[in-house]
Amino acid sequence: MRKKLLNFFLYAYLLFLVAMMSSWAVWHVETGGKRFKPATASFVLKFAEFPSKVFYYFFPNTKDSRWIVDSSNANGFNYLSDTSGISAGYLLISTFNEKNNNPSIKLVNVKNAKTEWLWEINIDTALKYTYSAGAIDKSNLRLFHPVLLKDKSIIFNTSYSLVKIDSNSNIVWSKRGIFHHAIEKENDSIVWVPLRLAKSKLYRFNETDTLYDDALCSINTNTGNAQFEKSVAQVLIENGYSNILNSGQFENDLVHLNEIQPAPYDSKYWKKGDLLVSARNKNVVFLYHPATNKISWLMDGPWIGQHDCSFIDSGRLLIFGNDLLRLPHGDTLLYGHNNAYIFDFKANKTSTPFTRLFENMKIQTRTEGRCDLLSNGDLFVCETNSGRIIIGDTSKPKIIYVERVDKEHIKMFNLVRYVPTLPFKNNVQ
Repeated sequence: MRKKLLNFFLYAYLLFLVAMMSSWAVWHVETGGKRFKPATASFVLKFAEFPSKVFYYFFPNTKDSRWIVDSSNANGFNYLSDTSGISAGYLLISTFNEKNNNPSIKLVNVKNAKTEWLWEINIDTALKYTYSAGAIDKSNLRLFHPVLLKDKSIIFNTSYSLVKIDSNSNIVWSKRGIFHHAIEKENDSIVWVPLRLAKSKLYRFNETDTLYDDALCSINTNTGNAQFEKSVAQVLIENGYSNILNSGQFENDLVHLNEIQPAPYDSKYWKKGDLLVSARNKNVVFLYHPATNKISWLMDGPWIGQHDCSFIDSGRLLIFGNDLLRLPHGDTLLYGHNNAYIFDFKANKTSTPFTRLFENMKIQTRTEGRCDLLSNGDLFVCETNSGRIIIGDTSKPKIIYVERVDKEHIKMFNLVRYVPTLPFKNNVQ
């Protein structure tokens, strides 16, 4: 009996050591440790991933990261007020076709829920243009923030490429590169999109360290060729803001560029073509003039970890604050919800008039997310992580929109764009 008990404790102790060493090996690789050769590190991760592969084999739908658990929201447009009180406009929605898994983009009329145009790409064809080296597959391919041109062509990014398709969903051109987050149109010939530079000229690192050096990039919509590239970190350094980059603990995702909004007109506070730039990891939004390489205005907060910034009128800006604290062991929403910040240049003041709407609707997207101020004073919000589009006043929603997959799941959106007016004559109504 005593021998059996000793053997039990011995085996339990050995099992504990194996589990502890296995856990340490995965932790070491995931945190960038260099004690293992690349082949060994790859084996460690594949071995740790094996139980998930078995699980997903028997329950394939749960693998799809674009499926969001939700059994409460009604499918499609849920109008909570008379449509006469809703601003006219359209939603450019990027999701996927649940019947064949093809990525799809549709233009939907907000007033009557009518689909005015539909673009759909064969999933296998789309994957050929991601250049992702295995990072993207059929379960996580997303076409981010499509922008609509006057000939009904579309430009989107996959985080590993920038792609243009025509009105019939045929590939016009594709450009290899880590293009990510929002795409904004300066005019029908130029769009701006964040680009992660392949080789960074910043700092001196040894060969085992990496730096995500995000750049401002403009693209010719006709050719797909880059017209302008400039590292955001380099812009900040050259304008005397190196302290922003180097304060606090260093991280390789130095700025996390997620929005480049070109100014549509001259103002007392900016010139047409100036860029409104959002650097999430520094809580910074700034105005930049590419021709002179000068920052004319910069502000860090009160928003935290923001996505999306835009011009409201000649003196105000709108910033979507995720208000997320990035912690070592899990992120948390500082106030329990996101918020929309309006900065007034003339008053030099920031306000949050839609706080009650965000609180009442529990708008809580940790990443991504967008908002726009509509012509009637309502707010459009894309709550990406929760798969909801909400249009409402300062306290209550007027529209809630979701796309159901089944009774238990809805789709994740890929940065929905609110389109107030179409860039072409709408002959499909």
